[in-house]
Amino acid sequence: MSKARDLADSYTDSEIDSDVIDAKAGRKNLIINGGFDVWQRGTSFSSNGYTADRWAVTGSGTFSFAKHGEPNKVLVSMVSEGSFCNLLQAIETSDVVKLRGKQVTLSAYMTTNSIHSGQFSIGARYSNTTDTLTLQSTSVISEAKTVGTDTTRVSVTFTVPVDAVGLLLFIDNAVVQAAGSLYDVSEVQLELGSQATDFEYRSYGEELALCQRYYCEFSAGGLIGTAASSYYVHYYYPYPVEMRATPTFLKGGGGYRVGDMVSTGFTSSSSTSSVGGYHNKKVAHIRLDGFSGLTPYRSYAYEPDNTYTGYLKFDAEL
Repeated sequence: MSKARDLADSYTDSEIDSDVIDAKAGRKNLIINGGFDVWQRGTSFSSNGYTADRWAVTGSGTFSFAKHGEPNKVLVSMVSEGSFCNLLQAIETSDVVKLRGKQVTLSAYMTTNSIHSGQFSIGARYSNTTDTLTLQSTSVISEAKTVGTDTTRVSVTFTVPVDAVGLLLFIDNAVVQAAGSLYDVSEVQLELGSQATDFEYRSYGEELALCQRYYCEFSAGGLIGTAASSYYVHYYYPYPVEMRATPTFLKGGGGYRVGDMVSTGFTSSSSTSSVGGYHNKKVAHIRLDGFSGLTPYRSYAYEPDNTYTGYLKFDAEL
């Protein structure tokens, strides 16, 4: 008897359609980092942009977004009167096209404190031309959900448009909030079918690899490069996994520190960086500038320390 058939036998007829059987026979959660396990960029944020891996926030006023509790949750806090903060995750085209015309269910567990007012809007927007997060503007569905001080599972079921190229899932504050308003979110899941089933847990290693396809960082020493002149070094870094697209390279932290093979350190607190001609979605080719006294064609190790904390960030997010 097939695995799908065994799984189907454990559900009532009302819960079963072919998509649900397929989902339960393999990976069913189409959200990446729905359990908020991976936080490569940090664990606390107070501005719009990417936060926990694959999750972006957009809001207004003064708010904070932070890792919280066990199992992992996000705690969203409104610091000033009239603030709000919304959660977003964009699904890329290669996954969206497989969902066209199919029914899916988005679900999450949520709690608020007594200061929080109004409902949440939960749903999806899409584009028929791009999967870029900020360009998903056509509404698919938006449903108002009431959440209180007891943990509540909210869900919404919808059909993915047949011409969808990108899909954006959202959990929005329906109204601006008072200072001190809080809410938390955990175990967000998108799955085939009309039922919100048990949350699918994945190992941290698997979730991290899925996230690193969109974003990764390198902050440890040991990377060996070659000086091409007295003031810059070329480095090559194979990503942990192949990235979604050729990533943007960004400098993180403070200045860079490099050392040659005779333990001589060269540092520059104002060093710059850029990508080289062989930079792609499998291997980073980066150039670190701003040094002096390097010996051309000598090997130099990338050596961050407590003073020179510069690290390498590679971003291929939507």
